[in-house]
Amino acid sequence: MGDWELLKLVALNARRRPLRSGLTVVGVALGIATIVGLLGLSEGVQRAVERQLARLGPDVVLVVPAPASKGTLPLDPPALGELGALPGAAEVGALLRRTLPVRASSVQGFLTVIGVAPEVRAFARFVPRFELAQGRFPRPGARDEALLTRGAARDLGLKPGEALEVAGRTLTVSGVLAPTGDPNVEGAVLLPLDALWALSGDARGVSLAWVRAGGEGDKGDKGDGRPDPDPGPEPERVEALARAVEALLARKGLGGGGRV
Repeated sequence: MGDWELLKLVALNARRRPLRSGLTVVGVALGIATIVGLLGLSEGVQRAVERQLARLGPDVVLVVPAPASKGTLPLDPPALGELGALPGAAEVGALLRRTLPVRASSVQGFLTVIGVAPEVRAFARFVPRFELAQGRFPRPGARDEALLTRGAARDLGLKPGEALEVAGRTLTVSGVLAPTGDPNVEGAVLLPLDALWALSGDARGVSLAWVRAGGEGDKGDKGDGRPDPDPGPEPERVEALARAVEALLARKGLGGGGRV
């Protein structure tokens, strides 16, 4: 059958079964649109991940929960201290994310509460924008202060200096952030990690931890009176630190609880 005969047959079938032909065309169009949409979504997710990694920086080693750990790393304050004492480590931090009951005046409900160490402003690594609109950041280690995102301040009707209750404990709002540009964070309450541990009654667990590799300007001693040697260019420094973190987790029996 030639091309001309094939075209005539297609046209004849389309006239005989207009509904079926129309639905077929719609189905093909929807299929194409779905594929294009999925490709666009994949590219969007990839760009979001790339932006997140760029904000963290190339000198940061992340420690995230293993799939079987239910989203929590079993790291307590001494363990975080050991991470910070590793050769080549210039900074260690961690955060814990929980959903807790929150009340302010006549408003109450459940909000995301994020605890951050070594201080709340370290959370700037994880959002596009982290700037104060009012007030100040909570003091490092303060257990009676909270920082509100703009969404949380709006929902709770609070401003700096006013009180809110989180999990039955009264805290003072130290400040309110400008919009962060991250819908997953807007509406959250941020605290020093120590404060969130105190609220939950459990100082063993974080959602993730990070260790920043030191550079030439970060060299110092780890308590033995001697400066740490410069382990080389940045990629080698980060790789060496990642191996040290993995070895520490293994020594502490946390190989199944976290991964680098």
